[in-house]
Amino acid sequence: MNSVLRIERGKVVSALSVVQSIVERRNINPILSHVKVVVHPSGTMRFICTDMDVVVSSIINVEAIGIVQSRIAFTTPVSVFYEILRKMQEQYIDLDLSNAENGLLVVKTEDSQFKLVCSEVDKFPPLDIEEYHIKSSPLLSTSDASCRNFLMYVTAEELHHLISSSKYAISSSEISYHLNGICFQAIKANALPSGYECFDLLDSSSNKTTSHYDVEQVESFLLAVSTDTHRLATAAIPIQEGSLEVKEVIVPRKTVTELLKLTEGMEKQEKIDISMHERKIIFSTADVVIVSKLISSEFPSYREILKERYDKIVIVSRKGMIAAIDIVTSVIDDRMKPCQVSFSEDNVEISVESQIHTKGSGVKNIKSRTNGNIKFTIILNSRYVLDALNVIEEEQVEILMRDIESAIIIRGAGNQYSIHMIMPMQP
Repeated sequence: MNSVLRIERGKVVSALSVVQSIVERRNINPILSHVKVVVHPSGTMRFICTDMDVVVSSIINVEAIGIVQSRIAFTTPVSVFYEILRKMQEQYIDLDLSNAENGLLVVKTEDSQFKLVCSEVDKFPPLDIEEYHIKSSPLLSTSDASCRNFLMYVTAEELHHLISSSKYAISSSEISYHLNGICFQAIKANALPSGYECFDLLDSSSNKTTSHYDVEQVESFLLAVSTDTHRLATAAIPIQEGSLEVKEVIVPRKTVTELLKLTEGMEKQEKIDISMHERKIIFSTADVVIVSKLISSEFPSYREILKERYDKIVIVSRKGMIAAIDIVTSVIDDRMKPCQVSFSEDNVEISVESQIHTKGSGVKNIKSRTNGNIKFTIILNSRYVLDALNVIEEEQVEILMRDIESAIIIRGAGNQYSIHMIMPMQP
């Protein structure tokens, strides 16, 4: 019996777009450039890709009843499969699976036909991805999820905010492998970094974040921390349901990037289930599962740094500071782009001087407010400052300082759950 499935092309393209980005362009093992496709007679079609560290799986519903008599599984080069379907114009495609397990997948429309080579599914790495899939579309209850080491639920919007606020500080150094990811930890509200001594000088009446949650109203948070030793970023989101305290785990950069892509395409309030299984972390939605190995190392202690007392605070316009740094650094071509930042009672002066004399120098002043008569100058990596300012959502930012040798802390005015720390540069 011919097994020809008529499927909406957009559904397959969406599923393949989720899984294909995990595939490396160059693979020692050619099978890792393939997507594993599994079709069940019950009417589900699953697409799976892996680089052996991260597994991404996406599932769609198809009309397979009466067409597919038994489970069909095969692999085919994902880049070719994806590109053909992405470039097609037709709404529906026909997938002839009759010989897929014997080495040939046929993709057809009314006026085109493509024959794709398939490989034996046994050559694909054995992955127990099905056991991680959420089987029903409301999400499992907490009691049901406990059998697979359930940790917590968060919304897509919140997880996207958490990652985008902290990803920029991940180290790219191959030597510092333990810094090549984001450290996640579930903590109680009173353990948030915003409660540390460094924030004692902030006015308790400061406007709170415009977010729809508050540390006073939420019992526990999921904290994310990243650092490359020159800067540090932290962010926190409320845990919707689940464990109140979970030990630190380090999620690799590649997995973080995939999560960012996934959450960008989801409904804001769609829930994501986070679970653990044998030193792997699993992020699940109703139709996508990401299973990732963790970085097996300890994340450096950062809490002691945040417990140091700061005695200077400057409040300035976020957009104003971005514009000022952007324009003055135009005169220098140094990759690090150091800038001198001078703080006074009601003014912040940002200045640079090119090491190449023909390019000159630049100075820009912006208005500010302080907690006293401040006269303070520090040299900062302008790119690091811009990275932090660009992920802050508030119109005003608070900058905390101690001395020219200590890190500065930047946070959105009144923001109680996100902190950005930058080490100064040497004169």
